[in-house]
Amino acid sequence: MKEKKFEKIGDLLSELVQKKGWNKFLALEQLKKKWPEIVGQNIGNHTTPLSITHKKLFIQVDSSIWANQLNFLKDKIMETINQYYKKELVNEIFFTVK
Repeated sequence: MKEKKFEKIGDLLSELVQKKGWNKFLALEQLKKKWPEIVGQNIGNHTTPLSITHKKLFIQVDSSIWANQLNFLKDKIMETINQYYKKELVNEIFFTVK
């Protein structure tokens, strides 16, 4: 009789996400959900992550003043995001004013 091999559902889902290329969409949705926790409530109140493409994060900012200030914090924000995810999720950030 042939022995059946059972796999964990988490492993199967992870494999499916990889094969279908859904991981970039999941990463963005997770980033949006955790955004204020990652960058802090103050920055989170004035910004929204829009997309991640080829490790480039596009963030919508509610004013040019905030965009200018955040340009000075760009490296720190990138470092914080990557530390949170324990991998290099982002290597560039671009700000766009709402």
